[in-house]
Amino acid sequence: MDFNIVKRQIMSEYLKQHGSYCNSEEWSVRACINVFRYYYERYREVFRKDHPHISSDTVSWILEALPVARSEDGDELYLSPEEYPQLIDAHFETKYPRCNYSIAHFMTGKIRFLKYYEAVY
Repeated sequence: MDFNIVKRQIMSEYLKQHGSYCNSEEWSVRACINVFRYYYERYREVFRKDHPHISSDTVSWILEALPVARSEDGDELYLSPEEYPQLIDAHFETKYPRCNYSIAHFMTGKIRFLKYYEAVY
């Protein structure tokens, strides 16, 4: 897979959400791209194949969700881009039943919330 396709999706959806690339903010477009890139690289290392294509709507939803992980009880945990490599590594070290390990799965439910307390905290 050509990551440049994903990068263009991220840039387009980020611009729609923020109106600019906000490169001075913690969650800049560059930071978001780096999180996606790291996830896609780890996916390739683990599965020896490219991550499946995701829609622009899914990219948009992921961009909105990146800064905050939520527990089942609704507790919120604010995450920095620098914490994501540890969360992603912990995710790929976990054996989930019936899981495709897509980035969309990683972003759902309480996965990031739990991985934070396993890997970062």
